[in-house]
Amino acid sequence: MSLATQTSTPAEPSSATPKPYPGAQWSSLFLPQTTRAALAIEAEKNLLRHGSIYTQTTEMEVEHKQVQINESDYINTLIMRPKAKVSPGPGSGPDSTLPPGPKRVLVMAHGYGAGLGFFYRNYAALKVLQGWEIYSIDWLGMANSSRARQLPRIDRNQSVLEATQQTEDYFVESLEEWRTATGIDEMTLMGHSLGGYLSTCYAIKYPKRVNKLILVSPAGVGKQPPETVQPRRSLLFTVARWLWEGSVTPQQLIRTLGPFGTNLVSNYANRRFEYLVEQEKTDLTNYIHSISVLPGCGEHVLSRILAPGAWARVPLHDRISKLSMPTTFIYGDDDWMDYKAGIEAAKTMSVPVRVATLRDAGHQLYLDQPETFNRYLISELTDASANLNFADATHHYVSE
Repeated sequence: MSLATQTSTPAEPSSATPKPYPGAQWSSLFLPQTTRAALAIEAEKNLLRHGSIYTQTTEMEVEHKQVQINESDYINTLIMRPKAKVSPGPGSGPDSTLPPGPKRVLVMAHGYGAGLGFFYRNYAALKVLQGWEIYSIDWLGMANSSRARQLPRIDRNQSVLEATQQTEDYFVESLEEWRTATGIDEMTLMGHSLGGYLSTCYAIKYPKRVNKLILVSPAGVGKQPPETVQPRRSLLFTVARWLWEGSVTPQQLIRTLGPFGTNLVSNYANRRFEYLVEQEKTDLTNYIHSISVLPGCGEHVLSRILAPGAWARVPLHDRISKLSMPTTFIYGDDDWMDYKAGIEAAKTMSVPVRVATLRDAGHQLYLDQPETFNRYLISELTDASANLNFADATHHYVSE
């Protein structure tokens, strides 16, 4: 089946201060879904503006696509690809282009509660990668991708393994449909947090499509330690656990609380990303809020894959040895994801693997230390051996 794409090559947004975000009002709860979707796209563009992604270069062109993967679903995609080179020979015309070299592809996949906009501090640096096409996606049912296809209903009689597999397949198969629609044969796949978990699941199922796996503070790797003594639980913990198991998501709270939901997002952004300049922080807040108030869909993955405490119901540790491609784990040195889980997983693997932490970075290390992260990632893509001498990284495990 031929799958068309809806294409938009945006101009650089105005440098003027963005207008107040209209989605923060009570009335936004009653806006048509198409209007809320348009606001979310606009918020994404405003955030990307801070990363100078739309700055014209002679090497790369930037394109937005809503890649249609079937009749009702699409994956929101940002693409940076090399511009066609015009042959310098005699008689060359506008259609006389040099034959393309081998296509190398990087696919970037965000984590929970985020979207492709979160990598806005990384895209511009990746433009220096000669011969690479860069794709960044929103997972199906998240951020600015479509939400027509709901997560599969879980039967009470299903085992934890069956329910987890069914949920993983929702994202893994939609990523494979997207790959087919874009014509990508093979990729380096980079996933952050929950995106790292899902990228690993994809690489296990479709090993011929992934030549390298880069896991940025991946969720769900480690095994939950047994509790020999059950500690006393507070009422707050009991309520939080009940909400988690009931699949009540942060996005539901944001939608329900109207403008107070915006305050929740703003307080989070102010605390977590205090180093950002004010307008940048405002645009990040607006982006998080705008994608959170869209109809609930993929957000419900959280409680299906992770148990309270963010432990995987079916840990990757027990299956990551199936990976057949070189794999790199990257954490922040102040990351709430424990790099030691990556080390223990790496010991079970038979492929080249390394586990590193980047200095002065937390869970969103690509935002916390973008220059360090960008240099490490570029080196990982072009000359991975050089990273062993990377000044701002500590390598805790290396197996070649």
